[in-house]
Amino acid sequence: MRSAAGEAQVFLAGRTPATLGKIAAELGGAAEAFVVDALDEDAVGAFTDQVAERAGAIDVSFNAIGVQDVQKPLMEITAEEFARRSRPPPARSSSPPGPPSST
Repeated sequence: MRSAAGEAQVFLAGRTPATLGKIAAELGGAAEAFVVDALDEDAVGAFTDQVAERAGAIDVSFNAIGVQDVQKPLMEITAEEFARRSRPPPARSSSPPGPPSST
């Protein structure tokens, strides 16, 4: 990771400040960290605006959230597609299978 920061401006976004801070420190002075909830469209928009303002353009974007089975360029994925693919699956019931109770 250190060599990447030496040749590029690196902007990190995530939910955990401590983790972001640790990674930014490892990358050195060219890395900036932002606390961003990837499911908050306004927060993501503000983050990308800040990055574009500082860097002039975003050349590479990488995300590691959820299951991304939408096969198209990042800028063509709708907010609805992103959110649908990024949310965890519903919790399974701990009750054994069977007919619903009649109360």
